[in-house]
Amino acid sequence: MLPNLAQPLSFKEILKQNIEYIKQIIPDYTPVVGDNIMLTIQAFSYREMLLREFINYEVRGNFLDTAEEEKLDHLAETLYGIYRLQGSKPYAKMRFYLLKPLLYDVIIPEGYELLEDTGVFSSFLTQKIVIPAGETEAVATVELNRIVASSKVKTEIPVQPLPYLKVEQLEDFTGGGDVESDDELKERIRVSLSNKTTAGAKNTYISFALRADERIEDVFVYSPVAGVVRVIYYSKTVDSLMQQRVEETLNSSENRPLTDKVEVSPAKEIYIDIEAVLVVSKYYVADMADILIEARRKIEQLFEKTQIAKDITKAQIISALMGEGVENIEMKFDDIKIGTEEIAILGELNISTKESEDEY
Repeated sequence: MLPNLAQPLSFKEILKQNIEYIKQIIPDYTPVVGDNIMLTIQAFSYREMLLREFINYEVRGNFLDTAEEEKLDHLAETLYGIYRLQGSKPYAKMRFYLLKPLLYDVIIPEGYELLEDTGVFSSFLTQKIVIPAGETEAVATVELNRIVASSKVKTEIPVQPLPYLKVEQLEDFTGGGDVESDDELKERIRVSLSNKTTAGAKNTYISFALRADERIEDVFVYSPVAGVVRVIYYSKTVDSLMQQRVEETLNSSENRPLTDKVEVSPAKEIYIDIEAVLVVSKYYVADMADILIEARRKIEQLFEKTQIAKDITKAQIISALMGEGVENIEMKFDDIKIGTEEIAILGELNISTKESEDEY
């Protein structure tokens, strides 16, 4: 529990203390609701209450567990040398095509800008493309000029039109990342306490991997043989760009010890189906719908917190399904062993309820 610099008191407690203090200064003063002195005491007591809350709020901004937003950024930068990951821009495939073949090469330069029909969103060509003479199309990647995980916006209008050139977006923008949340930044700070100038320790590799791409949710590190380090990462949006970022970060000469061979792979998803019947007490039959909703929520929450190489046990499932009004659980489920490069993912979830047949 974090300390309070100023003792938190209610308005009534502060008011009582201030009245007693005034009586020490003016011994014959008798408080009367509405008199000038009493109104002044009430005003300053309320001000003191707000001041105490403000002081404690400011104090909490200096602790990692309770700091938020700008205060957390300042704490991370000044004490830990860590900066909030600003996310990344998503990308999409575009088809650049000519209305007819031309006798010369058509060069579309890197950075070629495309707009969405409202003009709010834009995208840029990530590398130069050439449509050779006699040919009519080429496919290339463009990057949305917005930090966001994904977007369905269409940017097909060239800012600087070229003769006979048309653009067609082939897919939604994906592969980006949102700005790092407070909780994610705090977790990265905690892991970073293991950091040294280079990797080597398990938590140091984890810290570098998490830093590589904001979308990464979990990292597991192990050494199958001496000199080889396997770094396994998990994200709901794994792609080639993420793989490239992790590999480049971990194999940087500034991060990787010379004696380590670092191998990077995404975790293999193991889908786990759950089918269960909740036996509900006859006194809670009217609440079956709410019991079912709560059970589903707790199971989904359990799998949101799963980690690479962490087993899923029958005890965990039962604990999540049990709740007020549930007498028993009927299901066929054995402990599931998750490998060192695997992660458990919730598959089909079929939960039903029935009334208990017990007489009592």
